[in-house]
Amino acid sequence: MKKILQQLRSHLKMTGSPRLFILLFLIMAVSLAFNYALDFEDQYLDTLPPVGRWLGLMTFHIVPYLAICLVILPQTRENAWWRQTGFWLRLFLGFGVLAADRALHIQDFLTELTAWDAYYLARVLGRLVSLATMVLPLAIIYLMFDRDQPNRFYGLVVKQFDPRPYLLLLGFAALAILIGGAFRDIQEHYPRYLEVGGPRFTDRHDLPGWLNVLLYEAAYGVDFISVEMFFRGFLIFAFSRYLGPWVIYPMIATYCFLHFGKPLTESVSSLVGGYILGVIAINARTIWGGVMLHVGLAWLMELVGYVYRVF
Repeated sequence: MKKILQQLRSHLKMTGSPRLFILLFLIMAVSLAFNYALDFEDQYLDTLPPVGRWLGLMTFHIVPYLAICLVILPQTRENAWWRQTGFWLRLFLGFGVLAADRALHIQDFLTELTAWDAYYLARVLGRLVSLATMVLPLAIIYLMFDRDQPNRFYGLVVKQFDPRPYLLLLGFAALAILIGGAFRDIQEHYPRYLEVGGPRFTDRHDLPGWLNVLLYEAAYGVDFISVEMFFRGFLIFAFSRYLGPWVIYPMIATYCFLHFGKPLTESVSSLVGGYILGVIAINARTIWGGVMLHVGLAWLMELVGYVYRVF
């Protein structure tokens, strides 16, 4: 825990500046206000046809990334990343993969099922499919551009990993989750198992309730491997050669956009959480600390959601 706090303090001291934080705050405040006032992602992007949805989501994530890249331009000018072909190839290929994963609506293929069954199964299967739609394309990008770098497949492969500091940090985070669970928007969104119709699916198919909960929550946890692979793996290790230690700031901007379909409280907190996970990844050279924290936090949010629904 002490080591992680030292890493955070060191990174802030190395990269932080009033100008950076003011501009980051303004850009994200305007973005959050725009999305939640119009419900932009859910009402507009998600209603587009597949190709339009893919292009829209790719633009949706690239814009904040490049906006923050311009903010940190004075600090990264020596690398002249805007002139590097490799930067733009990684940018469009990587965000194309993210957009394809997000634009894929499995529910469209479950036409033989009832609407409720299709909705629920799409939410479960979609989380598992992300391992293929995200990790495999990123593996190809890695082999094309980055296999000469000592990042071991964007932090996915590790030789040594000590989980103890992350378990301790997760314990402290649990206190924040207990407090955050008191907000109404969080209570209305969690647990996801209830919101996506898990109990209805269990009753319709005469399944043991505990088994269906276990299967859903397992799929829910697995999904965060691909999330960490992209945001703390690819966006950090593939772009650090261009952006140096400032690579974390554009990452957290587009990571916040990933949460725009979730409660506002969670979207705002993703900026802090994304920053912490980014610093951990860049120092440990692995994403598994982030996976452990992210999965643990997600399951704790589910647990807190169950508790608040009951009591």
